[in-house]
Amino acid sequence: MYYELLAPGDDYNHTFKWEPMYQDTYNTPASDGMAAQTWRDFWNGVFAANLAIDRIQKFEGEIDQNRKNRLLGEAYFLRALNYLHLGMLFGETIPLISKPVETNEDYYPGNAAAGAVYALIVDDFKKASELLPTRAALYADSKMIGRATKGAAQAYLAKTYLYKPILAKGQAADFANAEIQLKSVIDSKEYQLMSSYRDNFLETKENNQESVFEVQLYNGPGWLGTIYRVHGAGRKLACLTERVVPGGIWPPIKWPTMNLKMETPEIYDLMVREWCKVYAIGW
Repeated sequence: MYYELLAPGDDYNHTFKWEPMYQDTYNTPASDGMAAQTWRDFWNGVFAANLAIDRIQKFEGEIDQNRKNRLLGEAYFLRALNYLHLGMLFGETIPLISKPVETNEDYYPGNAAAGAVYALIVDDFKKASELLPTRAALYADSKMIGRATKGAAQAYLAKTYLYKPILAKGQAADFANAEIQLKSVIDSKEYQLMSSYRDNFLETKENNQESVFEVQLYNGPGWLGTIYRVHGAGRKLACLTERVVPGGIWPPIKWPTMNLKMETPEIYDLMVREWCKVYAIGW
């Protein structure tokens, strides 16, 4: 439904009959279900990322430093990604929350100062690009495919520079810095265009050489919900259940698993439920 919000235009064509759709009028109200759900989902993502950053930084147990850096880089990447989408959809007049919520007042912050959200996104993607390993190094282990990489952070950082007029209203796009990041991605030789654009939409071509960052999907029984289960050698999380609707249960579909592995249970003990909430809110 998030992508429905990206479709406004005079030529927007409803593909099914749904009266409360405003995409062809540029006048989607805040009460619209798709807008409200999208707002909640991305803020849950920010909440979870803030929690991860805080817990990983404070973790004093035994952990390999490279692993800790990668996990922290993933959290910075995901926080920036959620804020990037929030800014693209709602502009810069949104709250700036960069730490776990602790008091009632923390739940009701005012809007961020001009340019503050843009600065956070840039800073987070920069930190992620410094902490994350390259695609070749990380994906050498097939269990790691789908995790954020250095190249993904650099690519999204470039996108952030290009979206500066929206993320920091009144400012021009930063083409110079975007070019630096994109050149680094190209020069890494880790990414190449597929011979056919259609390949990017085929299940058999998932995680291909053109893919910068790709959400991994779970194809099996059940649907979205508030429970989780741990499965496989990598103990990959999946928030799965069945949604009962009039006439029966929705059929099995592909849906994102929580692309996060509990490699250090002490860090993620509290995180599990929060990541499940990200995809459970609003349905």
